[in-house]
Amino acid sequence: MLYPMEKYLVAHGAMVVIGAWIPSLVLFICSLRLVRSQKDPARTGFTFFKWALFMFSGTAFFDVCSRALQTALNWLWFHNDDDESDHFGHTVQGLSISLQSIQVVFHFFDMITDILVMIMLLRLSTGILIAHSSRNNTFGKKLRLVSYGAAFILGVLTLTVLGLRIRYICEALYGDYEIAQDCALQNRQIRFTFNVLIFVVSLAVVARAAMVKRQSKADRSLSWCSTMLVVASVVWLLRTTFNMAIFAAENNLSNIYGDPKYEFANLILEVVFGIWPQFIVLCIVFAMGLAKEKGIWSRQQPLKDFERNQQPV
Repeated sequence: MLYPMEKYLVAHGAMVVIGAWIPSLVLFICSLRLVRSQKDPARTGFTFFKWALFMFSGTAFFDVCSRALQTALNWLWFHNDDDESDHFGHTVQGLSISLQSIQVVFHFFDMITDILVMIMLLRLSTGILIAHSSRNNTFGKKLRLVSYGAAFILGVLTLTVLGLRIRYICEALYGDYEIAQDCALQNRQIRFTFNVLIFVVSLAVVARAAMVKRQSKADRSLSWCSTMLVVASVVWLLRTTFNMAIFAAENNLSNIYGDPKYEFANLILEVVFGIWPQFIVLCIVFAMGLAKEKGIWSRQQPLKDFERNQQPV
């Protein structure tokens, strides 16, 4: 018989496998053949889409693995009568180390996916405007530099979280436990900073998508893809808002031992508002990549053509 937490863990894993991991693998394989990549903003956006989809598949996979290990660990704690033997202690320690290690990889993939989705949506917005005006404006180039700058800052935070998490595991097992506590607290604070920054960026992405929709509304051939861009941006905003709120609600940012009581229902909410929206965004962008006749592809030109058209005769 499973305890309530174990039931929620199993439900969480099943929802991720059925609703995210397997479909994302299928979508990634299809994207390798159906979405081309060339040097212009729209196609660069679809290149980042493929990388984001690959990282999301890894995120879902490691999430399922971590929940499976967590279920096994809980089952050993509550269903094993021989909890004083050396074999039991070694088994629990091995599962704990494996769980911590997989969670490190899971969070790393998840944060990288958010960074790639940010760049993808911004590049697609520039691609739509170029398809509308048939020229590559200066603002689009500046936006590209800004997006890469934001990605660099978020990437530094991601690597910092990765390093702190690895050091926490090493110090907790073989070193100074006080140092491990400091690493855990700093890890929380930096992860929360990342969540806040990515939330602010998602607001800017929604504003950018709305501006693109307004500027291209007179062009019927771009109406559908600009609408899909707005929808994808809003869905991504939903995810970033939830991640920021749930992290603040579950974690004490000043004391690792002062966390509020964990609600098992959050395991389901994490899938519905955290994982699935990310996959929905990727599905929308994939649909935009397939729409060759009414999408960005129909009037897009290579950058060399833009440069040649802008040269004086």
